[in-house]
Amino acid sequence: MTAWKVHRSFFTSVHFKFTFDFSDEVKSLGGFGISKDSYRMNDGVGSTFGRITDFYVHIDELKIFEGTTLKSDEAMVLNQLINGG
Repeated sequence: MTAWKVHRSFFTSVHFKFTFDFSDEVKSLGGFGISKDSYRMNDGVGSTFGRITDFYVHIDELKIFEGTTLKSDEAMVLNQLINGG
């Protein structure tokens, strides 16, 4: 008897979509309870600060293998669960 089992491998093609808010309101922070004065996060810094307002993940393709055998039925079920259909 062997303790080794056939493993499952997952291969995906994924893309991400982010929506950012770079307005002046999100660049100002309060004093973290230390001070009532707000300050701008990017004062003296040559970069841009913002807030993520939307994050979307889309899986274009999902393949599942058990060892070297493609498990299309499992992949189809997972794809439907992930993509809401």
